Amino acid sequence: MKKDNKTLNWQSTDINAALKKLEILIGDWKISAKHRQIPNPITGKISFDWFNGKSFLIMRTDFNHSGPANSTAIIGSDDSAEKLSMLYFDERGVSRIYEVEFNENVLRMQRDYPGFSQRYKGTIKDDGNTIEGVWELCEDNVNWKKDMEIIYSRIEH
Repeated sequence: MKKDNKTLNWQSTDINAALKKLEILIGDWKISAKHRQIPNPITGKISFDWFNGKSFLIMRTDFNHSGPANSTAIIGSDDSAEKLSMLYFDERGVSRIYEVEFNENVLRMQRDYPGFSQRYKGTIKDDGNTIEGVWELCEDNVNWKKDMEIIYSRIEH
């Protein structure tokens, strides 16, 4: 492995075993959503791709100027803790860390922060080409409310 002071010049050739179960997400998806504070339908695209070979999963959203901020997130693992985490950053300059779980075709993301916690639950339908999910928000540390209903539909190439 050769490296210089500016970049690491290597890529993993093996899949990060902790992320293998997320491989079903790889590809481009159409977004159709409804947000509690945005009166018009929300549309856009989300893509999931491998990053640095298959070391990380990168998620990019583009909402076509229909409301929510465009974002990029990197999902990785802590093999000692056996947990997945997502580092999120959007065009407003907002950055957050979410815990990620994926079991039995259900993707969950959660961020606990006093006064502004968020969680997502998305279910991959049997055909593997649709994900139906809901983002929820908790602003009082007790009560959760629906923030955004979202459907991802796989884009065929």
